[in-house]
Amino acid sequence: MIQNFIGISKFLLAAALGSLMLSAAPAQATEIEGYNFPNDTQAAGQPVKLVGVGVRTKWMMNIYVMGAYMATPKKSASALINNDEPKMMWLHMMRGIGADKMREAIDTGLEKNVAAAERARIAPDVDKIKAAFPSDISKNLDMQFIYTPAGGFALKIGSAVKFSSPDKGLAKAMFSMWFGPSPNDKDLKKQVLGE
Repeated sequence: MIQNFIGISKFLLAAALGSLMLSAAPAQATEIEGYNFPNDTQAAGQPVKLVGVGVRTKWMMNIYVMGAYMATPKKSASALINNDEPKMMWLHMMRGIGADKMREAIDTGLEKNVAAAERARIAPDVDKIKAAFPSDISKNLDMQFIYTPAGGFALKIGSAVKFSSPDKGLAKAMFSMWFGPSPNDKDLKKQVLGE
């Protein structure tokens, strides 16, 4: 009888410790509006970690959720724009929109956050980025705006890279749309940075 008691006690202790270890394990993903962003992933083959997540809203509607990633994550707008390391803005569409709306958001974001001379310099590449979007950007579509020091800037839509350029300045300009001084959605910026 004592042997059975000791056996049951060991089993209960092991179960309790196992439960504790599971609850202390780090989360593998961060959920927002029903979508899970992995805490660790890759940007053009380079490891990156999640900085934060947020929701892009317009007219009181959720347009997309976004996860911001960096190789060395920092909750800093300047770091997300300027640090010369792998980084990515991962957008998951919560509703379908026309490509014209995405193109308009790019134009507005760049106009509000990038100097006129730099906008003129990157204009040919920005036109190619805007042309890369499908005419209808469907609900649940994933888009990734990626930068790596070796490869420069890339736009991935779904599973395919639709545009790439070695221009580091282009990446800074594109990331400024979300994290510059006058982003298209200030609440999204605050959510990602945890402000």
